Amino acid sequence: MVARLVVDADFVGVEVRNAVKRLRELDPDMNKFLRKELRTDVKPFAQKAAAAFPTTPPLSGLGYPSRTMWGTMSGGVSFTTARRKGGGVTSLVAIAVKTKERVAGPNMAELAGMRGNKTTQGASLIRNLKDAGYPLAGKGGRFAWRYFMGVKGQLNDIGRADVQKFIDAVNLEG
Repeated sequence: MVARLVVDADFVGVEVRNAVKRLRELDPDMNKFLRKELRTDVKPFAQKAAAAFPTTPPLSGLGYPSRTMWGTMSGGVSFTTARRKGGGVTSLVAIAVKTKERVAGPNMAELAGMRGNKTTQGASLIRNLKDAGYPLAGKGGRFAWRYFMGVKGQLNDIGRADVQKFIDAVNLEG
C-alpha cells in the first residue's frame, strides 16, 4: 500500500459511529446501503488520487526492474475504525492508493522525508525528488496527499450527505 489517506473526522466522530451502530441494530441492511453510497461517491476521488502520481518514475533509479521500481497506481475505498489518541474514532472511510505490481518505488517517492532522513541514501532520495520538482507537501506526501488535501472539504461534505441519507432512510422505515 502506498498511502492510506483517511477522510478527516470533521463529521465522523464517536457520535456518528454510535449513531451508525444504533441504526444498524434497527436495520442491519442499512449498513450495506451506507457503505455502497460512500464507496460509489468516494471512488472517483480515490482514482484521481492514484492519477496524481506521475506515470513515469520521477527519478531514473526508480525505473529499473526491482522491488523499488515504479508501478501502476490504483485507488480504492475501504472502511475503517481508525482510533484517535485519547480515544474516539477518527474516520469512517479510507482512500487507499497502491501499486498493482506490489513494488515500493511509488511508496518511497510519496513518503520520503516524512520522518526525517536517517541515511545518506534517504537524504539523497529526498534531495533528488525536490530537485526534480516533487517537494514534500506538508505532513503527508508528494502526489496523492497533495490531491487529497485539495478535496478534503468535498469529501467531508459527501460523507455528511451520505450519513444523512442513511439516517433519513432509517427514520422513514421507523
